[in-house]
Amino acid sequence: MRNSTTQRIDPDPIKFPDGISSVADRVHALGLKIGIYGDTGTATRSGFPGSLGMEVIDAATFNEWGINYLKYDSCNVPGNWSDSWQPEDGDWYNSNSAVRYCQMGQSGALAQQCRPIQFTLCNWGNADVQDWEARVGHSWRMSSDSSASWSYITSIITTNVTYLSAIGFYAHSDVDMMEIENGALTIQEQRTHSAAWAFLKSPHYTLNKPDDTQVTLIKNAELLAFHQDTTNGTSAYPFTPYAGAPTTSPPEYYSGSSSAGSHVFIINTSSSTATKTFAFSSVPELGQAGTWKVHDMWLGTDLSGTYTAQAHDTAAYRITAV
Repeated sequence: MRNSTTQRIDPDPIKFPDGISSVADRVHALGLKIGIYGDTGTATRSGFPGSLGMEVIDAATFNEWGINYLKYDSCNVPGNWSDSWQPEDGDWYNSNSAVRYCQMGQSGALAQQCRPIQFTLCNWGNADVQDWEARVGHSWRMSSDSSASWSYITSIITTNVTYLSAIGFYAHSDVDMMEIENGALTIQEQRTHSAAWAFLKSPHYTLNKPDDTQVTLIKNAELLAFHQDTTNGTSAYPFTPYAGAPTTSPPEYYSGSSSAGSHVFIINTSSSTATKTFAFSSVPELGQAGTWKVHDMWLGTDLSGTYTAQAHDTAAYRITAV
């Protein structure tokens, strides 16, 4: 709730008897960063205080608490702050939706703080957010909430492929939290889930407790190195693996670059095991004839020959010149 005198958000004294700053100190002592959830409306989804009209106060409070990451939702928005039609000039940056985020974002209240706070927008892909998010925050949601299903994984990949050109070092499409530990996905689907979040350069996080196998997937050093590469902030892009290759939804073949080399990711979208092939000459990042070494990023070993993918699995390769 808000303090009636200062208008600051007061932490729940039962849940946070030592305050949120104390929790942040403990998290930072572990070498980690801490995030918090807020809202552009008058209240969050659960009815806690939203920041509409209180952006300056709340940004200063988050900064004082030691917060590093702010996920900013779009619940309980008053009608006069909503958008019921497209702006007259067609630029959603001038819409009420964008203004609500701007008031808190990296050109608004957060920019006045002495520490950087990563700002992620959660408006579920509405208001053409991909066209203006980079001017306001660092990442943006492109869909409704995630679910532990193969249909969700394929649909969100399909959606995000449409907007890959908006992704860069400081602007990332957020395909929501990973669901690999929620019991409904095969191990192959979990691998695709983890790999796709990495090659799409989405924020990488999970909320429940994964088992040892799932921790290994999430912490795969080579996939994380591509995801967090310091020289290339763009995601992998779909490519046509060979002449006459069938079209699938989502695309099955992706390629991208990192400081370690070129990369190819292959999703088997079918419900049966399949042999997947591609021509080196079709990989845009290779660009010329040559002799290439193919390295399996899952196994950490070099390969030869073709790859047989189980249903709904994803191969992850790094390719370098010999």
